[in-house]
Amino acid sequence: MNDRLISKLPAATTIFIAIILLGYNWYLTPERALVWGLVMAGMFAALIGLTIVRARTSPENATASTINASMFAGALIIVASLSAAAAGANGIVSPGIEKRVVGIIMSVLLIVTGNYLPKIVRPLDAHNCDPAKTKAAERFAGWCFVVAGILGLFAWVLLDTDYAKLTFAILGLGACGLVVLRWQGAFSKRNGVQS
Repeated sequence: MNDRLISKLPAATTIFIAIILLGYNWYLTPERALVWGLVMAGMFAALIGLTIVRARTSPENATASTINASMFAGALIIVASLSAAAAGANGIVSPGIEKRVVGIIMSVLLIVTGNYLPKIVRPLDAHNCDPAKTKAAERFAGWCFVVAGILGLFAWVLLDTDYAKLTFAILGLGACGLVVLRWQGAFSKRNGVQS
């Protein structure tokens, strides 16, 4: 196998596993066929997009590697969620456990996103923002998402499913609201006056 094929395998394999699990969930709960069909179409689109991106870029390209890693992580989250749904439909786990697993996965995703956000390096347009304020806003956003994710994780582990769902929604929306408010102060006009 060449390096290009090896670098594609984790994401592509995980997407194929997700498609198989989607088909199985469709078989188990045909009344949700529309949901399974839409997610399956999205997974096929992701697989096609991954193939196109990887075909047009070299394996050493940082953007292609980031896309591959993102696709792998996204597909892995979907695989875990679909596995929990299949286990719930088969009676392997008690009702509500699959919701708890998906909530825990979403909490971990918030933590990872918050941890990764301040590390993203991108050019700052001097015409639209103050670089120091922008980086501070990114760090603040990272902390908000990490704290919301950790509290959400505790909620999903310790609280009843209905309360955990409400708590996680409040935490997620609250973190996003705080981030939006902070970002308003990060942007400035060309002359340096706050917008």
